[in-house]
Amino acid sequence: MHLHELLENKLGEVRQITTDATIHAAIRIMSEHKIGSLMVVSNKGEIFGIVTERDCLHAVADAPNSIKTTQVHEIASTDLVVAEPKDDLRYVLNVMRKKNCRHVPVVEDGKLCGMISIRDVALGRLDEARTELKFLRSYINGPGA
Repeated sequence: MHLHELLENKLGEVRQITTDATIHAAIRIMSEHKIGSLMVVSNKGEIFGIVTERDCLHAVADAPNSIKTTQVHEIASTDLVVAEPKDDLRYVLNVMRKKNCRHVPVVEDGKLCGMISIRDVALGRLDEARTELKFLRSYINGPGA
């Protein structure tokens, strides 16, 4: 299975926040939409990085009073791991595991076209395993079984 197949089943847009927004604003957006990350973009809409719920948690744990003053560009990850729609789930899962990341933006022709979480990849791999198991059972049991 390729990422474009996962993206077809995902609803909604990739949520974004500007570099000058505060941690508080990021937390509010993630909470409201029940998501774990936001793409951080410049005021011109260019991709700057990604900020996750864990980034926010660590920042607030280190400086509790900074939630309304610290801007997301200060805590965002800018060394992004990105994927393309044609990438295979196994490949993306291995990259996520090696780079220890749980969210990967999907980019095509330099444009953001989706966001994949480790949960999305795990569920996609589970679907692949179920399909493979179904075909193997059919093969073992023979036609009409």
